[in-house]
Amino acid sequence: MLRSEAPQSCQYVNPDSFSIGDQALERTLKNLKEESDFKDVVQNIINGEYAPLFKHYKYEAEKEWRIIQRGEVPKYQLNSNILIPHIELKVAIACLKRIIVGPCQSSKETVRNIQKYMLNKGLADIDVELSQIPYRNRL
Repeated sequence: MLRSEAPQSCQYVNPDSFSIGDQALERTLKNLKEESDFKDVVQNIINGEYAPLFKHYKYEAEKEWRIIQRGEVPKYQLNSNILIPHIELKVAIACLKRIIVGPCQSSKETVRNIQKYMLNKGLADIDVELSQIPYRNRL
């Protein structure tokens, strides 16, 4: 089983490849061979452990690390009439070198908002930049 709450590097994969996550694949195949009424439950657990670590290979330049928090009930924040789930984590600011905002419809606005927040907190020395990967709905 994978550890949670410890930073883990993303594994960049081609989604068309059969070799995605040898360990995840091995556990999935073992689960499928089991004689059990709970195969779907076990598969959901396997997916929940591994899915957060895999990312499309086109994002590899970002060299992303993730902290995966399992079993935590998310809090919700209202933003532009949309409820956004989030989990609060205590991470030392000293761990941050830069923040790369991933592609989304309002990426530039998001960068400005994070920069304002960082300035407000006295953290102007942490770079906030926009990912070079285009948003999927943009040409």
